Amino acid sequence: MLRKSNKDWENSFNSLKDIMLIIDNNYNIEKVNNSGLKFFGKSKKDIIGKKCYKIIYDKDSPQEFCPFRKSMITKASESIDQYIKIYKKHFSIKISPVFNENGQIVKFIDILRDITERKIMEQELIKAKEKAEESDRLKSAFLANMSHEIRTPMNGILGFAELLKDRNLSVENKEEYTKIINELGNDLLQIINDILDISNIEANQVKIEIEECSVNTLLSELCMIFDSEKSKKNKTNIKIRINKAFEDKNSYIYADETRL
Repeated sequence: MLRKSNKDWENSFNSLKDIMLIIDNNYNIEKVNNSGLKFFGKSKKDIIGKKCYKIIYDKDSPQEFCPFRKSMITKASESIDQYIKIYKKHFSIKISPVFNENGQIVKFIDILRDITERKIMEQELIKAKEKAEESDRLKSAFLANMSHEIRTPMNGILGFAELLKDRNLSVENKEEYTKIINELGNDLLQIINDILDISNIEANQVKIEIEECSVNTLLSELCMIFDSEKSKKNKTNIKIRINKAFEDKNSYIYADETRL
């Protein structure tokens, strides 16, 4: 009966997918199951009688982080998740003391479970969560920026539309204001297209069109927009003036004129 019981235990011991070691009080490996032999790539004679820290960690002395040492002190089961560098794998390690009838520890059962796939999945989930949070942050920043960008051409359009109501306005001014309204309308349409293109928000890839543009021309257009705002709000006491630092021919830069 005892022989059958021992045989059953041996079969269970060797059928485990986890690595299992029986270790004595001096860190010597007394027994290793088939999963351990396969993982370590060694024969029984190369493992049995060797120090567990040498086989598991490839070290010449016990390691401070080893749960075996802690279990010897606490006289209780100890568990830890560890990345073992020499194998480039993550393990869940559990070591349990075995007591004799006098309550003395006679050996330890050490079980190592490969949790590398689980750890990789956890890391991927963390990255996905961080990416989602970053995406939300970028959306908020994008929409806040778009709100500002929409107001600028919209205020210009409304301002010049108001100026066009003036019956005494010259034909030349009407044509100029109409041209500006048309340009601002195109700018606004481009911005709206960016907002509608949700893929740009998700990928943080709002397209910037870099081209040659005149700073003096941009400032003149801004001045006219501000003039229209001033007239619309009856701020006749405000004077807007441009001091050009460069001649028109030297005022060119490379930028996204729409977003400027």
